[in-house]
Amino acid sequence: MKLRLFIGITTLFALFTIIDKEILVGIKPIFINSILINSKKAQAEDKSEIANIAESITVQILGSTRGSGIIIAKENNLYRVLTNWHVVKDEKESDNIGIVTPDGKEHLWKNTSLKRIGNFDLAIIEFSSKKKYQVAILGESKGIQRGNSIYVAGFPLPSISFPTSALRFVQGQVIAKSSIEIPLGYKLLYSNPTLTGMSGGPILNNRGEVVGIHGRAEQNDQVSNQLGKLIATGANQGIPIEKFIGFNKNQLEVDEFISPETVDDYLLKIANIFSQNLAIGLKNEKSFNKIIKFANLGLDLDPYNEDLLIFLGRANLGLSKNKDAIKYANKVISLNNKNIGAYYLRGRIKIELKEYESAINDFKIVISQDPLSLSFNPYKMIGIAYLYLNNHQNAILNFDKALKINPNDVNTIANRGYSKSQIKDFLGALNDFNQVIEIDPLNSGILANRGDLKLKLKYFDEAIVDYTSAIKLNPNYSYAYVSRGDAKKKLGNNSGAIEDYTRALKINKKELFGYINRGNLFIEKGELKKGCEDLKYAYNLDQKLSVRFIENKKLLFCQIMKWFFIWEYILPLDNISI
Repeated sequence: MKLRLFIGITTLFALFTIIDKEILVGIKPIFINSILINSKKAQAEDKSEIANIAESITVQILGSTRGSGIIIAKENNLYRVLTNWHVVKDEKESDNIGIVTPDGKEHLWKNTSLKRIGNFDLAIIEFSSKKKYQVAILGESKGIQRGNSIYVAGFPLPSISFPTSALRFVQGQVIAKSSIEIPLGYKLLYSNPTLTGMSGGPILNNRGEVVGIHGRAEQNDQVSNQLGKLIATGANQGIPIEKFIGFNKNQLEVDEFISPETVDDYLLKIANIFSQNLAIGLKNEKSFNKIIKFANLGLDLDPYNEDLLIFLGRANLGLSKNKDAIKYANKVISLNNKNIGAYYLRGRIKIELKEYESAINDFKIVISQDPLSLSFNPYKMIGIAYLYLNNHQNAILNFDKALKINPNDVNTIANRGYSKSQIKDFLGALNDFNQVIEIDPLNSGILANRGDLKLKLKYFDEAIVDYTSAIKLNPNYSYAYVSRGDAKKKLGNNSGAIEDYTRALKINKKELFGYINRGNLFIEKGELKKGCEDLKYAYNLDQKLSVRFIENKKLLFCQIMKWFFIWEYILPLDNISI
């Protein structure tokens, strides 16, 4: 059975929750006397001092959705934490939510404290403690401009490789800051390489003041053969701290829906569209064309804006216009040969063009300019290129490096498992798929892949369990039906196998192995006419592949008897035995 390949940069996950636009009403503003808003400047002299400030004010939130938060107020023994609404919106008063403070102590939240801030992706929760914790100093996002350095802190999700979540503190640059309405308040766009779990963490300026709340993190160019190929921006989005300050002062302003006017406006509009994790193809043609429209309007204002040109390249990649896409990547490189985003995009497009060796060279340029690979994770794409080249040892080596950067990248773990299976390290592959299912138990594709491995290891009953679980999650998963049929055949349940092959073919009339496996089984049962018809159909679907998987004697027999498909009344095939 051929394993399905997860051509992924990860995920199958959307890295942030789609937030509804419910507006919480009837909430009194929170009066915070201890917050210092520009009344005292943080004296952060270098990055390490800013990191210390971030560590002292950032908490981890342990609920149904894990995330981060900022200590923004203290009244007696009561502390208030600012976070994203999507981190806490599903919690109930009966839930025990943990808030882990910088000293490692876990505190239960005050279960009646949850308050949403306007219609923004912001919320307040509270906890009590007699210990003294640092309260954040708030700045103003209007003091940061495109190109300025900013810092983001938060707690990435733990993984099997790193079971304890440690604070991640990363530097980046402001890409854009919009002055117009953006859904949920996301007006800041920046390059800091964040990970899942950091939502709700602080965005700090070079004085260590909180100027925003991080909320959306996208991994670059996510791809999955189960859910389609996802094109992401590689940028992150945050909400200016003024949204909270206005709420606290009972002066929350409602943004007006006005047309974009500046390059920054267009960049944020585009990023907001990309944040939907768009899949390559005509299904999202309207969204990609809207991105192209906004990018071109922005380029009318700034013809050499590298970010807009990269967005154009990504949108054309989304439309599968790869030759147009690579032109934009090349244009950015001609403007700035240090732009690693352009090299990464060009390498990504070359993967689609099957120029794997050349793609590897582009990703190596990214590594040479960003040795820690924090802005991008090119090792996973190098691994995919080697995988396509059937160089699975090198693929595994690069997937290992990619997972050191992002241990929870499910598609990279899955791809490593695929490569391990190709070098017959089935137990190693099984361990990788087990990891993916632990992270994402509702992933039907990986359940089917694990079933394939168990089939190879002759764990037939366990394989059937995995295929059945995959089918329950995705009732139209024809591949899982075919594979479950194979497992049933191995257990001698030929009628059950034929039933599964038939179900698969009702779902997908081009499921090649459904015809081949059912045809072989029909012939073995003596139902020669049905068997040869299936093998003939498979042969017409894919002649080269069919010849590899149809038993030679059966193929030869059906070829000899092929004229009976026309004149079958002369001699019924069911009366012939082989």
